[in-house]
Amino acid sequence: MPSMRETLLSIFAADEPDYDRAVALGTAALPTIAEMIDEEPHRAAAAVYVAGQIPAHESLEVIARAARREHPLVRANAAGALRDWATHPECADDLDAAFEIVAPLLDDADPSVRKFAHRALAVLPAHGSAVPDSRATIPRLRR
Repeated sequence: MPSMRETLLSIFAADEPDYDRAVALGTAALPTIAEMIDEEPHRAAAAVYVAGQIPAHESLEVIARAARREHPLVRANAAGALRDWATHPECADDLDAAFEIVAPLLDDADPSVRKFAHRALAVLPAHGSAVPDSRATIPRLRR
């Protein structure tokens, strides 16, 4: 039987990755996904995408780690993953922590990171989180 790492690597290496299969591995995959965040940018981006589909507090920790990566592809995917993660009802208690992750990305040097951060911010108020009006972030996107 292949290890969790081997399974995830085979999923991510496919021409058309079967992300649903990776998500179905659930929280058991999160420690390996967390390790992949520090690997090459395309693998890290795929890993953080999967983390955003798993409604668990541990996923938020993985997303936060990806949001601090140097490569903009990984940070942009972290913001996108945060948006997906925040839409799960099971995550409602952690939305303030999610805001703390997305807030620095609103001022990121890369415009794609700022764009995805703004999209993530837009879903947070719908869940009752104490976040500022997202319209205030629009000037930041136009840099």
